[in-house]
Parts: sequence; C-alpha cells; structure tokens
Amino acid sequence: MLLSALFFLGGIVLVQQWSTLPSALPFALAVLLFAGLFFLLRRRAPFFVSATLKYSALFVAGAGWAIVFAQQALQHRLPESLASQTMLVEGRVVGIPLIDKRVTRFYLAVEGVETAAPLTALAVPPRKIRLSWYSNKKRPAQQINAGERWQFVVRLKPPHGFFNPGGFDYEGWLFQQGVDAVGYVRKPQPEKNWRNRRLSAPSPYTVDYYRQQLSDDIRRWLSPAEAGGASEHGLSAMTGLVTALAVGDRAAIAPEQWQDMLHTGTNHLMAISGLHIGLAYLLGYLFGRRVLAYLVPAAWLSRIPAQHIGIVCGVALALLYALLAGLSIPTQRALIMLSGFAIAALLRRNYRALDALGLALLLVLLWDPLSVLSPGFWFSFIAVAVIFYTLAGRASTQPDTRLLRFTGKLGLWVRLQLMITLALLPLSLYLFQQSSLVAPLANLVLVPYVSFLVVPVILLGLLLSPFVASASALCMMLAATLLQWVWPFIHALANLPFAYRVDGALSRWQLLAAALAMVALLLPRRVLETRLAGLVGENVTARYLPAIRLLVAGLLFLPVFLWPRSPALPEAAFKLTVLDVGQGLASVVQTRHHTLVFDSGARFGDRLDAGSSVVVPYLRANGIRQLDMLVISHGDADHIGGAASVLKAYPQTPVVGQDIEALAAAEKSPCVAGMGWQWDGVHFRFLHPSEQAGNVVEGRKRRRNNHSCVLLVASSAGRALLSGDIEKKVENQLLQQSLLPAVDVLVAPHHGSRTSSSAGFLDALQPELAIFAAGYRNRYRLPGAKVVARYRQRGVELFETGRAGAVSVSFIPGRGRMPAQAWRRTHRRYWNHVL
Repeated sequence: MLLSALFFLGGIVLVQQWSTLPSALPFALAVLLFAGLFFLLRRRAPFFVSATLKYSALFVAGAGWAIVFAQQALQHRLPESLASQTMLVEGRVVGIPLIDKRVTRFYLAVEGVETAAPLTALAVPPRKIRLSWYSNKKRPAQQINAGERWQFVVRLKPPHGFFNPGGFDYEGWLFQQGVDAVGYVRKPQPEKNWRNRRLSAPSPYTVDYYRQQLSDDIRRWLSPAEAGGASEHGLSAMTGLVTALAVGDRAAIAPEQWQDMLHTGTNHLMAISGLHIGLAYLLGYLFGRRVLAYLVPAAWLSRIPAQHIGIVCGVALALLYALLAGLSIPTQRALIMLSGFAIAALLRRNYRALDALGLALLLVLLWDPLSVLSPGFWFSFIAVAVIFYTLAGRASTQPDTRLLRFTGKLGLWVRLQLMITLALLPLSLYLFQQSSLVAPLANLVLVPYVSFLVVPVILLGLLLSPFVASASALCMMLAATLLQWVWPFIHALANLPFAYRVDGALSRWQLLAAALAMVALLLPRRVLETRLAGLVGENVTARYLPAIRLLVAGLLFLPVFLWPRSPALPEAAFKLTVLDVGQGLASVVQTRHHTLVFDSGARFGDRLDAGSSVVVPYLRANGIRQLDMLVISHGDADHIGGAASVLKAYPQTPVVGQDIEALAAAEKSPCVAGMGWQWDGVHFRFLHPSEQAGNVVEGRKRRRNNHSCVLLVASSAGRALLSGDIEKKVENQLLQQSLLPAVDVLVAPHHGSRTSSSAGFLDALQPELAIFAAGYRNRYRLPGAKVVARYRQRGVELFETGRAGAVSVSFIPGRGRMPAQAWRRTHRRYWNHVL
C-alpha cells in the first residue's frame, strides 16, 4: 500500500513543477491503457512487467488527478480583465477576521457578484476572496464577525505576491487555500445603490462564530484587568499562544515569540496540526476505552469491544478539535490520516503500520492533491514514518523493574526526538534555508510538556465553555500560566549562539544526497547486515557496522555543507539583483566575496516588512552569512522600511546613506559624492549628494528624493547605476558636472515617475537595460506611460519588478553583461499570476 501511494504521490509532485497545465485527457487514456494491460497480463507476465504496469498506472493517475483538480480550481480565478474594477459582492464571512489598528482583514465566501462591466468575463465567479477594509477618522470600519452575511463595494485583482529567490510563494499559498481574488473595500456608490452593509447576523450555532466568540473571551480572560493585573510579560503575553492552541487563531502571537519558536524548532507546537489532532484522538480514545467502556452493559461488550468504543470517542474528539481550529488544511490532513488508521482498526484488518500510513497518504492525496504544496504535509508524513519505524524496533519483552521500564521509555523518547530531527533536517534546509540545532533538546522537553499538560487543559476548557464559562476561564488561565513557566526555557535556548544554522537554499541534488544520508542513518540494522555481509563478510559487518553507517552518511552529507549554494563569481565580476518588494526599492550587489544591499523596501505593518520577508530570505537563499554594507538612499518609507529587519539578521553590517540616524547599526556614515571603494576588482562610487547638499525644501514640505544616494558600480565587465529617487533637478546637476558615464544597466530613478528619467539624463547614460522597481497595479500608476515611451524610443530593454519579479543581471569579464533573468518568467508555476 505504501509503495502504491508513493507512486501516486510522485505523479502529483511532478505536475507541481510545471509552468502550464496540459489536458487531462491523454493521462486518462494512459491510465486506462496501463491498468488494462496490468489486469490482462498480471497472471501471465513476469512480476517485473506486471509491477511496472501497476505502478505506471498509479503514477499517471496521480498526475491526471492533480491536473483535473488544479484546472477546476483555476477556473474560479478572477480574470485580469476585471482587475481593479469596482464591483459589488455578497457573501458570508468565513474564519476569524484579523483586526489591526487601521485595517480589518477577512475572507468572504462569495454568493453573488455584480459589476458595471459586462458579466461575460466573469462566467465562473470566485469562490472565496480575501478582503482588507481600511479605516480612518472619516471612514471608520464597522465591526465584522465570522458567519455574518455582507454586501461590499470592492476592488479586486487576481492573487499576486512578491516573486523572489528564497521568498515565500504567496500566490501558491492563496491557491492552496482556495482564494481566487484579493482586494479591498471601497466607499459606497449611492448612484448605483451600492453600499457596504450587513445583510444578516451570524447564527450562534455556526462553528466560525463560536470560534471568534471564544477567541474574544480568551483575550478578555487573559487581559491584565481580568488576570489580576498581569504585566505585559505575564499571562497577557501568552494570549496569542493560548488562542492558537484553542481555536487556531495565531494573530496575537508576538513576532518575537515566533522567532524564538523558529530558532528552537518548536513552532509546530503552537499551531493546531497533526500532533494536536492526534493528541485529541488519544485522549478521546483513553476516555472511551477506560471510562465509557465500563458504563456499557457487559452483554454489549461481546459485540462492541472496548477498543472500538475508544476509537469512536477518539475520532469524535479529534473532529471537534479540528472544527474549533477552523478545519484548516493541516487539521483536515490529520483527520484523514486518523480516519485511515481508525477504519483499518475497526475492520480488524491485520495490517502493518506502514500500510496504514500508505492508506492515510492515499486518502489525503485524493481529498486534496494540493496538500503537497504545504511544508506541513511533508513534515507530518516523514515524522509519522520515523515514529512508526522507531516504535517497530522496540523489544517485545518488558524489563522487570519500574526503574528499567522508565529508563527504557526515556531512552526511546530521546532516540525518537533525535531521529525525527535528523530525518527532517534536509527538508528544513531545502524549504527554509535554516535548521535548528537545539530542536532535539527543545522538543524533548516541550512536546510532552505541551502535549500532556497544556493541550489537555485547553481541551477541557473548550468542552466546558458552552456550559460553565468561569471554569473555562480558569482552564485558559492555567494553560497560560503553564506556558508562562516554560517560556524562559524556550527564550534561553533560542538565544544561544549555536541555536540555529543559516545556510543557502539546497539544490534538489543536495536534497537527494541529504535524504540518502538520512536513509543510511535510519535504515534497520538487519537490512544493512544482510546487504554488507556479502560484500565484506559477517565478522567485519558485525564489528564495524556503526562506523560504516556514519562514514556513508557523512560522505553523503558533505555536499550539503561544503558545496557552494550558488556558483562563485570570478574576479571583477558582479551581479545586480533588483528584488520584487512591491512599491519600493531593494536591490543587492554581489561580488566574488562581498555583498551590498541598496535600500530595503517598505514596511507593510506592525509585523511585516520587505526586509524580513524579501531581502533576508534572498540573502539566506544565496548562502550569505555576512553582509558587508547596507546603503539607504534616503529616508522615504518605501526605501528604509525594511532596514531594521536586515540589521537584526546581520547586526554587524555598517550602514551608509541618508536619514539613517534612527537605525540601530554598529557603524553609520553618510553617502557623499566622490566616496568610493573597491571589492574583488569591482569599483563602487557615489555620484550624489555632494557634501554641501541638503534636503530640498519646497514650501513647508521636506523632500528627501533629491538628496538620494546615487551609486555607480563598475568593472571591466560593465557598469550599473542605482539612482534612488532623484528627480530632474539632480539629473541636470549630474549632467552639468559631467558625472554620468554610459552604463549598461540603470535602475530607473523614482520608480519611473514622470518627475525623473529626463531625455538628457537617458541620452547621457545610454542604458541598454532599465529596471523599474514598481509594484503591480500600484496606486501611483508607476512607471508612467510617457516615461516608458521615452525609454522605448531609445531601444532600452525594460523590466518591471511588479510584473517580472526579481530581476538579476550578471556582469562577467570577457563576456560583458549577461542576459537579464526575470524570476517570474524563469521559475513560474501553473498557479502563478500570468501577466
């Protein structure tokens, strides 16, 4: 069963690598062909032939099922022709709305759409959309509750996110969540009778409404006023963790808490997933078998075994907990896995644990083949497989004394944590470019602590909440207290110098080598002894097997840690990458041994900025452990907004630029015209501002644009100019001072605004290629149409980060400027936005 499920999985994974989806018809015909031949020849043909036909049919069936499922989902995506058009939507609020200071974000299950344009372009309306409702003093947003039906005046666009090396695939995540459009709520349009209004209140019996009420209750119970004046470091600081474990609402978890959990490898404990659903099943099973079974008449037990009562109770409690978690994709996956195991047990089938795992895997893939896009899918199944393997190796006889039994179980628990950490290490490096070195110790303590102390208390509080609110409040306070006690341990581990390791992104070959190393470490001893005995003899195998195992694993692991993450640049070569950070600028210049970041993008809210979400992941994906310089061209929010996050990740980085006084950097200095240096045969020189230049004042408005740092990067391979937000006035000054050489690549000034890129400026630079750092459908409508036409009149090759994703240009001595690489074009998947 497991092997069959793995071949089915292989076909699904293959489809996820494609940039476009083919027709499913050839795959259906191929499945019929392979399956028909298998049933005709399985008794006559050799085993190899029948097995090949069987597994080929499963592989092709997996690919075909993934294609059909994805095509059905993509049919509902908002077409580009309706992007940014005002329309009226009706629907029901699903999930718990996220309420911030100035914006409320929520999901709407669409029931109807009305547009001013003809509806031919909207033949299949979106199923679910993600909306933001911004508020201010003139237009305060109304309270939105889960389960309510609303009518909204909105502007929508297809799901679109930043597209960068090492970055989070926001479009893929929305696709997996079933979101077909994103947008924001607009002001009413009375002339069309379009209003933002609540159509009906939620039913108090809906799960989402109950989840939101319970989340609000927990916040109130743990607030300083209710929790005995607890400080911000007391029970109230644990609010986000308790709501996350109770109802799957992680909005209140502080960024610092998330960072501590990531560094210790314990973030999986604070998100309701397979571990928690499995724990709920275990508690329900024990309750059903140990308590309810005694209440069942003895005559019934001959027909209904106590084990079956426990299984039913376990599945019921797991289902209840999953519903309170919003029936998220990880909980759906866990429920299906549990159902597979429960069905096998109820049918009293004599099955192996790995066959049950294969059945669960097959059920999950049939339910939702897009599960393979989630890291949690891979982590959960690999962890369960390791657990099955570890427990299968236990001795059948139990020690005589309690002490020996205790030490045996403790040893098994330690071994289990080490093996899970080792098994998940390659995947963690591949997906996140980092791994926690303290994860075994942290999970050794926290998994039983959270599983057998915190979660049972929270489950008890959930069960009591409809009946005795005061008792439920006490349970939630107790859970917060338990978390408060253990948090110093988590924080201390996270801040150890060796807590986690940051590496560049692994290639697929490196992932394969690391996976084989894990197989060498985890493969059963009897299998290795059988294979090696014929090669080196039984005596040598028995004596040196541990050493051979470690040697093979170590050799396979060498490419992971020693092989360069990206090809090293030669002397005098450099690579310029303008990252996709929306409406803002962040670019990276790399030489053979040095790295410079020029601007850091914008800040998007209290919890997110371009530095943490784009710049730092890019640097880590390229294996950059030391940042040599951060240049901030000027203090506008779309250039300096992510600087604090970059400096937090690379605290020893010197900062050069304008308006940098508030940054917490070890070394700060202004950029001044004439200032220059050389790295690896590549010359860097600032062309602006001059030492006497100050901020340009227009009326009472302090303008920073015209004192932006302008940086020229040059070598024997070519030149590139990073111009910040300078406008025509500074462009003319540079022309008069004869400071503008011909360049190969120009990062267009001021995002392509009409205030910049004058004709004389472009004629002096004569760029072959220009990059506009502008967001997709930004509110400023940059780059301007006239500016784009001005570049095109001069035959300049143009790229726009909002449409092309990150744009990289390499300069190689002897070869000059290499063709530009647009990340969205070279790494697009079928679910990504087509522009």
